[in-house]
Amino acid sequence: MIPFLVSAIIAATAGTFPPADCTDSMAKRLEAQLTPALDARAQSSMFSGVVLVTCRGRPVYSAAYGTANRARQIRNTAATRFNLGSMNKMWTAVAIAQLVDQGKVDVDAPVGKYLPELSNAALRDRVLVRHLLTHTSGLGSYFKRGYLRDRVALSKASDLLRFFVDDSLDFAPGERVQYSNAGFAVLGMIVERVSGMSYYDYMKTNVLERAGMKTASFVTLPVPSDAYAIGYATPPGSSETADNSELVERTSSPAGGAYASAADIVAFSRALWSGTLVALPRVDEFTTGKVSMGPVKYGYGFGERFVNGWRSVGHNGGAPGVGAEFESFPEQGIDVVVLTNIDMPEATRVMALVVNAVSGGLAPATTAGAGSARLPDSPIGRRAAAFLDAFSAGKDGMTKFIAEQMMPADGAPAARAEMSMGMRERIGRVEFRSVLSAEQNKLVLLVSAEKVGPVKVTLEFEPQAPFRMMPRPDFNPYEGAGPAEAGRVGRPPELATTDARIAPARALIQQVLSGNRAAAESYLRAHAAAGYTADDIKRDLDAIMTRPSPTTFTHAGMRQGFRPGE
Repeated sequence: MIPFLVSAIIAATAGTFPPADCTDSMAKRLEAQLTPALDARAQSSMFSGVVLVTCRGRPVYSAAYGTANRARQIRNTAATRFNLGSMNKMWTAVAIAQLVDQGKVDVDAPVGKYLPELSNAALRDRVLVRHLLTHTSGLGSYFKRGYLRDRVALSKASDLLRFFVDDSLDFAPGERVQYSNAGFAVLGMIVERVSGMSYYDYMKTNVLERAGMKTASFVTLPVPSDAYAIGYATPPGSSETADNSELVERTSSPAGGAYASAADIVAFSRALWSGTLVALPRVDEFTTGKVSMGPVKYGYGFGERFVNGWRSVGHNGGAPGVGAEFESFPEQGIDVVVLTNIDMPEATRVMALVVNAVSGGLAPATTAGAGSARLPDSPIGRRAAAFLDAFSAGKDGMTKFIAEQMMPADGAPAARAEMSMGMRERIGRVEFRSVLSAEQNKLVLLVSAEKVGPVKVTLEFEPQAPFRMMPRPDFNPYEGAGPAEAGRVGRPPELATTDARIAPARALIQQVLSGNRAAAESYLRAHAAAGYTADDIKRDLDAIMTRPSPTTFTHAGMRQGFRPGE
């Protein structure tokens, strides 16, 4: 989710960061700002998990909500160990960093230098170690060929190889970014080959124990004791949650699925920034952002972004029934951990609340808040206005807007504009009515659409200048308009492309072969309502299978999003 700057930059800019407030006043402020909001979310069954904020390793805010094991009525506590999803990619990256420090691994060397027996020549000869670390290798996922279905247990990282070794690369290494669990599986294999130890033994001795992560571990399901939280996900076609054991990988891997408490994550962070795990110049190298991945820059296994002027480093993780968020503010010495045993979006929402409070409780970077009848007089407000104008103008207007004011994504601006014209044809021109909610990098707007009436439009923006708009804005029925108006948008409410509404289809994709578009199409056709056309199905499939969202589909997941199989 989040990376780092080189020491020279840190030294040059250290004076520009607000000092951390590690006094009791910070604890009281967080208690006042966070507890009522978290209480309300927990009471409405939205949040189940833990929140921990520390300053230079000392807890200043801690809270636990919900149930770790519903059958046995065991509550979550500060010590509960949660599935981390992709968060433990950071640990794998640290193992590689240690081996680089020892002169045993070169990030610019091809994979074949360490794994010469690989049968896939492109992977062996063309992919460099740094491509694996930055998700630019062209590899994808290993959640296929029955990996989830057969509940495969692992004893070493190389056990994963058969699930992806014969796959062609999706693009030339270094050409673009594609979140890749398979890439981190290969990194685990390199750790094994170079160290002469199994991945799991190496990590236990050289990362977990060295960092003082007393309860962190790699696990084969079912969880071994009541100290571990069971994940609860929403199965396909259901509004009820259930045990996620059949929806996630059985054994923790170099790409994700390890378990830890919030205190373990803080211990890892403190060991990282103190140089206990890796020499500090190497920490800077690995945590400095190198490639754009949604709203963050991704380094070597870490993500980096800026929040209210503070530099944040970390990673997140998500899967059905799994949501984990970690951000460290190294210059302030502050660590923030949110771990949940429910579907991912809630962890991301809670992290946003906590981080805003921690970084000074600054108001959103807007001058118009929820309920305002005007757009904010700010960079994101002006971009939102330009987007609405471009959308109404048609393909030429959208092409120009995408080229000049939107974050890069796959496809030329004209091709991306053409994709948006399906929605334009269905709802017609739009006119701004009011701001439904305003966050630092996100606006939710109510617009009046020419053909269908009230529509809710969600727009997200990069967190720092020039504040370009993120790809794939969301158009959804406005729930305040009533059933008749909502139905005019043309798709059944349960299939509207909001994160909450497409969660069942996303869970299906995870349960069946990850990325199996045919299975997703069958599900959508089975639930189609009158008037739900083939074009509607294609549009929803595109959203489900490629759209960054706050669940492991982009986990690009980095924050702000995950891909199947995280």
